[in-house]
Amino acid sequence: MYTKYKCPCLLPPQVKESFNKPPTFVTGPGSVIELSETYTDFRTPVATYTARSNIPGDSTVFFQLVRGRTEQTNKDDTFRALQTPDRPNAVDIHLAKPLQYERVAEYTLTLQVSGFVLRPTQKFWSC
Repeated sequence: MYTKYKCPCLLPPQVKESFNKPPTFVTGPGSVIELSETYTDFRTPVATYTARSNIPGDSTVFFQLVRGRTEQTNKDDTFRALQTPDRPNAVDIHLAKPLQYERVAEYTLTLQVSGFVLRPTQKFWSC
């Protein structure tokens, strides 16, 4: 027998106007990035992407490297995205852990860009 629990959570989103266009990628190395099996440079980006906001008067963009459900889709955070304040429309993709070619020969990374970030202004947890 299962017990049902209710846990209300208030997370008011920031809503942008629906007529605004989503951001677009401007530059990047393309869809394939090749690294040698022995690559271990954690400081130098393996890829850099830039994007344009497309919201008049607001050039801010936010990047997110999606964590997938498998090792091949970055479940273990083998790669990381770094966006810095001095380059707000760019993101660097870095190797964060040594590559494990014995287990994973190819990775599929998903990089998302948005013109806004969901910031809850108030949290309410009650369980």
